[in-house]
Amino acid sequence: MSFDFIRLNGGRYRLRRDRDGAGDSGMMLNAICAETGKRVGENGEIAVGCAVQCGTPFGRTMSDQDWWLTMPITEIIERSDEDKCIKFRTQNSTYTLTAF
Repeated sequence: MSFDFIRLNGGRYRLRRDRDGAGDSGMMLNAICAETGKRVGENGEIAVGCAVQCGTPFGRTMSDQDWWLTMPITEIIERSDEDKCIKFRTQNSTYTLTAF
């Protein structure tokens, strides 16, 4: 399967679900293939048809979670010119992904 990847310009990422602010942030941003459940592309890239995993690859102490995983992206709603902020839709939610 081939994907058209979008690379976010930054080394840290923040993913927030628009309706309630839930999500995570960290140095890890992976595209996860919906069919295989495996990472595709490189860190910092997302693609329509892939889920988004954002957070940290390391276990956190005193934290409820290490990363957040969305459903697969169905649509890119907005995209900043410099690819620092992307708003996308999944099957059941809308998210804002920011690189900094």
